Amino acid sequence: MSMLEKIIRHLIWRGRVAAAHAERDAARREAAERSAAVRRILDQAQTMPGSRTIR
Repeated sequence: MSMLEKIIRHLIWRGRVAAAHAERDAARREAAERSAAVRRILDQAQTMPGSRTIR
């Protein structure tokens, strides 16, 4: 394998790793946003007058 082939393979590998990390980070962000939305809904329900406590 020539040096040029090694460089190209390495660049392709780095691109794949970067794409995998970006996908993982996006999934984490989406999960955090969902969790925050649920937390806001539960907080609103608890502060409403006359509402029962959600358990």
